[in-house]
Amino acid sequence: KGYVKSAEMHNVYGTSDPQHAFDRRITFCLDIYNDSVKSMRFPGSDHRKELAYMDEAIRRERELAQELENDGYDDDSDVDGAMDEDL
Repeated sequence: KGYVKSAEMHNVYGTSDPQHAFDRRITFCLDIYNDSVKSMRFPGSDHRKELAYMDEAIRRERELAQELENDGYDDDSDVDGAMDEDL
C-alpha cells in the first residue's frame, strides 16, 4: 500500500508573516482614511474674494439707500407729481 507524506508542520506565528499581513491591513485602512479626509477639505481662499465682493455690494447699497433717504426721496410723491404733469 502507498501513503501520503506531508510537509512538517511549523509554527506560522513564529515567523514575521502575520505581522506583515497586519501591517498591510493597517496601511490600507489609513490610506482610505487619509484619502477621505483630503476629499472633504474645504476650498482655499478663492471664496474670500467672492465674500469681499458681496460685502462691497452691500456697502454700496446701504450708501445709496442713505443718500436717497437724506435727499428726501419719497416714492409716493414723485409718482403722483409725474402723473399730474402727464395729464
